[in-house]
Order: sequence, then C-alpha cells, then structure tokens
Amino acid sequence: MWNNIKGESPQGFDNYPSDTSLYYSYTNIQQTNCRSYFIETGRADFSVLSSTLDGRKVDLLNNDKKCLNIKGTQLSRDNVEVLGNMACTLDENYIQSSDSYVLEKLKNCRSADYSYGDCYLQWQHHIWKPKHMDGKF
Repeated sequence: MWNNIKGESPQGFDNYPSDTSLYYSYTNIQQTNCRSYFIETGRADFSVLSSTLDGRKVDLLNNDKKCLNIKGTQLSRDNVEVLGNMACTLDENYIQSSDSYVLEKLKNCRSADYSYGDCYLQWQHHIWKPKHMDGKF
C-alpha cells in the first residue's frame, strides 16, 4: 500500500478510508490541510501498519505536533481529539502530562503495548500525588 499511494496528495481526506491516510507522504500534504489530514489519520487503525513501517508512527506523531504547533509533551484536549487513535503511539511522558481525555482515546488501542489500567494509574499518580505517599505508588 505504501508504495502505491505515498506520492499522492489528496485534498478531501474524508473521501478515502481512514487507514489510507497512514500511507500518504506528509510532504505532499498542503500545510493548510494538515489539521484535516491528521483528524482523518486519527480515525485510522494503527495496527494495520506492518512492523517494517514502525518508524512511520513516529513520523506521523512528529508531523502532527508540527502541524498543531505542539511543543513538549503536554497535549490539550483539542490536541488529543485530533490525535484520535494516534494516542496509541504515545509514550508515558505524553500520557502523564496530557489532558485526561487521552485516557478515553487509549481505550481504543488494540496494541498489547498499553494496558488501560496501567496508563490510568500512571496518569492519576502523576496528577494526584498524596503527600503521605512521597511520590511512591
């Protein structure tokens, strides 16, 4: 799939199945359309990417951050909404420092990399630290 469509530059991303957006080359996406592109990409099933394209997930996240002008690992609710299923590619630094809405998005993850319960506990521990626990679980 990657070899077939990576060079195309579609304009109406919702005219195609969401999973196809995973394969477009971001350099062919007009900057004025980047938010629409990432909204559609956020609807995609990231588990369809072969292990050969694992680096693609990192590239997509980095380009999404550039498009949305995100600095650091703190994501607002709006950022998380645009990320959609791409939230499944976030590491614990993003999960812990982002809006709690990220937990809703993590519920959709098919990957065995994330246990929703573990992510919730990490997020909760990061935000709410009782003094008597001295930073320990």
